[in-house]
Amino acid sequence: MFWFGKKKNKKRFDEEEKQLESEDEADTSETESEKTYSQSYSSESDSDTENDDLSENTEDAELELPDVTVKISSLDDLAEFVNSRTAGSLQFMYKETLDAFEIRESHIRMAEVWGSISMARECTPIEYAKIMLAIELTENPERFYVIPGLTENEVKQAIKNFCSEYYGDNGKKYAADFSKFSDFVKKQGDLAEWKAFTKEAVYDKLTEFCENNCIEFSGEDAQGDE
Repeated sequence: MFWFGKKKNKKRFDEEEKQLESEDEADTSETESEKTYSQSYSSESDSDTENDDLSENTEDAELELPDVTVKISSLDDLAEFVNSRTAGSLQFMYKETLDAFEIRESHIRMAEVWGSISMARECTPIEYAKIMLAIELTENPERFYVIPGLTENEVKQAIKNFCSEYYGDNGKKYAADFSKFSDFVKKQGDLAEWKAFTKEAVYDKLTEFCENNCIEFSGEDAQGDE
């Protein structure tokens, strides 16, 4: 009986030892799995970091903005720039370089509330470039000239002068209403003459503007009154 009980205890010991070995193998398997997961996670983290770097580089590349300024080298250049003004736009010129640009009031409003570069994603490169100019304008207005155009009263006076010169007394009734005047000029086939007439008026005003601000043009060495 004693021998049988000893054999039975040995059998139980062997079974417990096998169970412990099995648990050790399971622990080892789990450790290897955790190691593999850790390596995988590290690899994914490195990949994400590289993607973030790529994303930042891409954003930097997208922020390479076009030049929306125009080099003004003569009074004729300035007059041509003013005559090409988009309706509702404002025109400015750097005092130091005499580079001119055109922006809208909306660009100035956006410049006043501009929060971060991320807002650039909502704009085209040209619009973003104009907002950057508007920011510079609002922060350092003393660096710029406001380029004048014909005021409403000056346009009315130009219409009166044009009607008097081309149509005599028959054209006076159109001078008070620009819409009627425009239709009348088109019917008369004198639209080109009217455009030339207004360009001359703009040229005269810009000549006075340059004289008052001591602006001199000499090709690439154009300089203004700083």
